[in-house]
Amino acid sequence: MIVDLQRFIDRGQPVWQELEALLTRLERDPAAALDLEGVTRLHTLYERAACDLAELGNTVAEPALHDTLGRLVARAYSEIHAARVRQTRFRPLPWFLRTFPQTFRRQLRFFALACAITAAGTLFGSAALLLDPPSRSVLLPFGHDRTDPAERVAREEKTSLKQTAGRQQFSAFLLQNNARVSVFTLAAGILYGLGSGLLLFFNGAILGAIVADYLQAGQGLFLSAWLLPHGSVEIPCILIAGQAGLLLGATLFGRRSRLSFSLRMRAVLPDLTTLIGGATVLLAYAALVEAFLSQYHTPAAYLPKIAFGLAELLLLGLFLARGGPAPAHAMSTPPTKLHTLFIRTPEGVCLALPLASPALRGLAVFLDALVLGLLARLLATLAQSLSWISLDFANALFTLAYFLLTLLYFILLEWLWQGQTIGKRLLHLRVADASGLRLSFSQIAVRNLLRAVDALPFFYTVGGVAAWLSPRGQRLGDLAADTVVTVLTPDAPLNVAALNAGHWNSLRRHPRLEARLRQAVTPEQAALLFQSLQRREALEPAARLDLFRELAADLRRLAPFPPEITEDLTDEQFLRDVLDSLFRSHEPAATAPHAPEKNLATGVDGTDNF
Repeated sequence: MIVDLQRFIDRGQPVWQELEALLTRLERDPAAALDLEGVTRLHTLYERAACDLAELGNTVAEPALHDTLGRLVARAYSEIHAARVRQTRFRPLPWFLRTFPQTFRRQLRFFALACAITAAGTLFGSAALLLDPPSRSVLLPFGHDRTDPAERVAREEKTSLKQTAGRQQFSAFLLQNNARVSVFTLAAGILYGLGSGLLLFFNGAILGAIVADYLQAGQGLFLSAWLLPHGSVEIPCILIAGQAGLLLGATLFGRRSRLSFSLRMRAVLPDLTTLIGGATVLLAYAALVEAFLSQYHTPAAYLPKIAFGLAELLLLGLFLARGGPAPAHAMSTPPTKLHTLFIRTPEGVCLALPLASPALRGLAVFLDALVLGLLARLLATLAQSLSWISLDFANALFTLAYFLLTLLYFILLEWLWQGQTIGKRLLHLRVADASGLRLSFSQIAVRNLLRAVDALPFFYTVGGVAAWLSPRGQRLGDLAADTVVTVLTPDAPLNVAALNAGHWNSLRRHPRLEARLRQAVTPEQAALLFQSLQRREALEPAARLDLFRELAADLRRLAPFPPEITEDLTDEQFLRDVLDSLFRSHEPAATAPHAPEKNLATGVDGTDNF
């Protein structure tokens, strides 16, 4: 096709210039927004420029014009079809105080998983050091494997106040090191989350080994005063970095999402940036605390330092749990504490599960702790009886047995007793799936592996605070496993007389068929029939009709009554008659004719059926 280039340019140049000016204005000001007229004009200019590019085609006479027009159309296409979000200038303080805690709570399940992996590593590191002392050379970093904890404590108590130089350099080094570890933990999530998981486990193993080494040497007070001031913030920051890495790994998998990889990554990038940025800010504070407070090991300051660290942990938990409330448009009503969990099934049935209070759950945990104490005492007695073989062998056997006991007690009992332990059974509590589904073994394992985190720093302080803040009373383990703890209520007695009050049972006219029906119906079918009729008012109309139709069809086949008795009855009326025949006290057949007769043409008797 021959194109008159001069005429082509003269005709299209005003359109191209207007389109370029509009695109430049939008690209320079991300916060700019177009009204309806502006959007319509942009789309019109884009269509005209695209038509000009198509008309120009592959003309080689002016390749520069073709390339310029192609870039202009590409810019307009990107602007029109991209999901343009109104942006505002970055404000650090609102971002940290509002966006960061909101993002943390939105991805809380990955934080719970990071806590579980780290807790598993901590248990592994502690057990490895206690059961295999030579492993300290591998597990303990920064030369701790070459020094005795008691000797280091004595040396630090004498020299810590004199070492005042270089605090600023040490603080900067700590910040750089911790930030690098956090970013690397996030970046390792590119290996589908496995890299982040391994780093979290490794950090947990080191922490567990250090704790076990100092506790074994009787230096628990020094260890608490050393770690708590900065560790109360530093360790949660590493966990938040692991949370971001696990989120990245889950995004790479994307099995439950229909979005493409690029769209999934685009959706989580703001959360990843916010999590690692917020963790870095907190790490800067932790580095200052470690450099200027944690390294002063004066015995008189131990208790104040421990109190300071616990206060930091509490404030950080409140900030992450309560900070940055959801915007008004995203939350119609504020979250309130629930005492009953309502679950609506696909059939339209509304199930009500009474939730256990944190106090009742704490009492159940206390009873389980008593049982564990008795079992531990029994294990200690058995291990002591084996001390004649070797004292080290007896101690190692007791340590291993006690570890397995505390780990498997809750998991096995809740699996074998359908969500109950001894303490829960005594108080009539049960663990249940938050969606009303069958409780799986993986849910039981996850919620109990996180018990080590919920129990920190003493007797479930973390878990109690989480349950108090959660609307459904869930601790971290429950949030990760999507479970709740419910209160078991006794089953209501079968009150058939109240259910069928004022209703005449037309099946009584055939006592032999009634007897055959009672013999054919199983106890499970009878219980299902009673529960369905008892809860009929809670069913949606369509689901109610479908349910009663299926139940009536099954029961009609068991005992075929004469058509003139059942054909004019609705399915629900027939089921109520069957229920009455199954559970009522059967009087002699001679009394049946005195009941009101039913009009077979209308299916209505002398009393009100419903």
